[in-house]
Amino acid sequence: MPTLVTFVHAHVPVDDVLRQLRWDVAFTLACCHPTRQLTRCHTIHSGGSDSSVLSSARTYQVLVNGAEPRTAEQ
Repeated sequence: MPTLVTFVHAHVPVDDVLRQLRWDVAFTLACCHPTRQLTRCHTIHSGGSDSSVLSSARTYQVLVNGAEPRTAEQ
């Protein structure tokens, strides 16, 4: 069964946590610490900014485990 992991206002190092889990897709939303709350090593399928989030860091990412990195044309 596919596994979706969500990190919403999660004060954890996302990359470290994902390394410990079996997952297929993850959603992460930075609120306060984007360097910890957003990936630096996993494939980003899509991302952007969510203006409905009250925190100044409103960036979100959708990650796909094992996918090829997205190119500029995609």
